[in-house]
Amino acid sequence: MLQEFIDYLKAKKISPLDEVASEFKLKTQEVVNRVEGLEAMGRITGLLDDRGKFIYISTEEMEAVAKWIKLQGRIGVSDLAAESNRLVDLQPKEAVRTTIEGAVVEEAATQ
Repeated sequence: MLQEFIDYLKAKKISPLDEVASEFKLKTQEVVNRVEGLEAMGRITGLLDDRGKFIYISTEEMEAVAKWIKLQGRIGVSDLAAESNRLVDLQPKEAVRTTIEGAVVEEAATQ
């Protein structure tokens, strides 16, 4: 189940914590604790934002942003945001997108 949890976060890229909690039948605080623990162990990388989402950022994406910062030297926040948007892929992977769409179709069919 732990690997499924990790794979889910990696595939989804941007995961609302309450949605993850529902998917894995956990409390939201348990999801936060699990994400923080996995980050501390080096199993996943990313950030928890103040709106209740975990954003998965691969090590390679982080390294690409760090390399760009080193090459640029001093940068502004807007430049960092623009380059991060270019270097970090935030689109969910196809398998999760299909599952989500399937759930929406299934939900619409039962109403």
